[in-house]
Amino acid sequence: MKILLIQLRWPQNTPPIYPIAVSRLCASLSGQASPIALDLNCVQHQGSTVQRILEAETPDMIGISFRNVDSIEYEDLFLSNTPLAFVSPLESLRSTVDAVRQWCSDVPIVVGGPAFTLFPETIMSKIPQIDIGITGEGEETIVELVSTIGEPDKVRGIWLRRDGQVAFTGDRPPICLEQMSMPDFNAFDTSLYSESRFAFGIESKRGCVLHCAYCNYPFLSGRSIRIRDPKGVVDEIQEWTRRFGIRSFHFTDSVFNMPKTHAEAICHEILRRHLDIEWKAFFAIVPFDESFANLAVRAGCRLFEFSPDFMDNHVLSKMHKKYTDKDIFRTLTIAKRIAGMTVMYNFMVNAPGESLGSFARTIVFGMRLKRQLGSRGLMGTLNHIRIFPWTPIRRLAVTQGVLTDETDLLPETPESVKAIFYVQPRSFLVEGLYRIFIWLRRAIKSIRAAYGRHDR
Repeated sequence: MKILLIQLRWPQNTPPIYPIAVSRLCASLSGQASPIALDLNCVQHQGSTVQRILEAETPDMIGISFRNVDSIEYEDLFLSNTPLAFVSPLESLRSTVDAVRQWCSDVPIVVGGPAFTLFPETIMSKIPQIDIGITGEGEETIVELVSTIGEPDKVRGIWLRRDGQVAFTGDRPPICLEQMSMPDFNAFDTSLYSESRFAFGIESKRGCVLHCAYCNYPFLSGRSIRIRDPKGVVDEIQEWTRRFGIRSFHFTDSVFNMPKTHAEAICHEILRRHLDIEWKAFFAIVPFDESFANLAVRAGCRLFEFSPDFMDNHVLSKMHKKYTDKDIFRTLTIAKRIAGMTVMYNFMVNAPGESLGSFARTIVFGMRLKRQLGSRGLMGTLNHIRIFPWTPIRRLAVTQGVLTDETDLLPETPESVKAIFYVQPRSFLVEGLYRIFIWLRRAIKSIRAAYGRHDR
């Protein structure tokens, strides 16, 4: 049985990231089927490429990985006033499905991935050509689906069509990661991903025990942490290096240092094997200390990404954060002490409880970051909260009238995209200061780019 697995094109014009999830699906299917992988981010002409592969391979099933739901940040909306940069990822999925249907009218189309998991009914309803959808982890689900072909009702974790209606077969238990197999290292041509420094993802765990009011990670991967054997994680890194000479990675974990002992074990294993690699990851503000930071730097970590989100303890509490501004400043002090430690901080704006003073503290922190660390201190995103289903911020937004129960959180038009961002009601001063700051930041970036400087 042949299965064509397609990584959907990401609408933004950014260097492609290696589709590690699809390569794991390929590995899971080996032995039961013959998977063929295609990354649409690496081809110029999507329609003709899909047609050529369909004609040459005549697959028995088409799988499409729908990973990202948005192509735009809030600052792009107000700078143009109409989000001209907005490209609907749903339209990207629809055009791919249409291209497949044009050449394979009777082959089942299966869609999965994080974006689909967040909006299964919406996507199935808006794109009726999709036969089956997989929510959550797909490695075991797709194998079951292949083994029970023609009887999808027997497989848990999928959405299908019954008597003209979209139906769900029920949740399935989380996958045990202790024995997770290696990905299919030959699924994609690795040379296509050389443009991005950290293009290859390594997954050391799934799940998140944090309760951030806006985050969808607990919904996507569970509220308990499931870890992989640290030796198995480093085996995978070493195999990428041995086979293809790849030495630059990013950890796909929601936070790398939870649990801290697991992250430490991975770092020690990298050092024990004397691997000459570099990597980046997202780190929780707590627990984070100087000893661990030193260990991670020695093991090859070249970029520590944090998402403290706010510099005001009142707002942090409202967003269900379990740390204070003192903890955030502590990470900055640690970075100042450790040579070779580069840090990036991502922030949000205009959340519940945000005031002019609290947002000003975020700006002041950014200035302090550059003053103390120079090029080793990076200010990442400064964006409004993107509202997702099943999150406390969505419920609050409905209560406050920011949106309604009927608001489509997967918009397809530029006019409706602003509704997916939380903007605190009657926050004109905060919003005005935010716009001024973004204008200034973009102007400074343009000036630096003109003189050949690219630090943030």
